Amino acid sequence: MIPLKESKKINEVKHLHSELWDKLQEMDEGCAEEFLKECIEDLDYNRNNRNKRPEKKLTARIVDLLKERGFWIAIGIGILCPVVVTFLILWAALIVE
Repeated sequence: MIPLKESKKINEVKHLHSELWDKLQEMDEGCAEEFLKECIEDLDYNRNNRNKRPEKKLTARIVDLLKERGFWIAIGIGILCPVVVTFLILWAALIVE
């Protein structure tokens, strides 16, 4: 990513800046100041967090999932349901015969 001062789109960004400045001049002083402070905070936040990795890696997420009781209950139900249905179908077939 190249800096704005070396970008080919610098004139377009300057135009956007002047348009923003014109609109800010029509606003209330307090609102304009608050808006600009929020924009600066957003820029700082994005600059600081752009290259950070997510907090948890995939392996940590998998380990957390394996530690949960609900996951194992879902696995058990997923395995038992087809077995029970098959057993009931075979049992019903034997009774009908």
